Amino acid sequence: ASDYDQNDFYQREDDKPETVKRRLDVNIAQGEPILNHYRQAGIVHDIDGNKDISEVFVVIDEVIKGLK
Repeated sequence: ASDYDQNDFYQREDDKPETVKRRLDVNIAQGEPILNHYRQAGIVHDIDGNKDISEVFVVIDEVIKGLK
């Protein structure tokens, strides 16, 4: 058993789900135009990090080799 109960803990305002969502929404809204600018310049390479690690590695390796 724990020496603490639920009343010993509190949740900071910036840890609440709605605060995190709002922060992410602002980040996306402000960052997307910047990313689009660099995408058009051919500087940004979008990589799907949700794929298998070996597939992600191959894509990253191809991007890096293309930079040389």
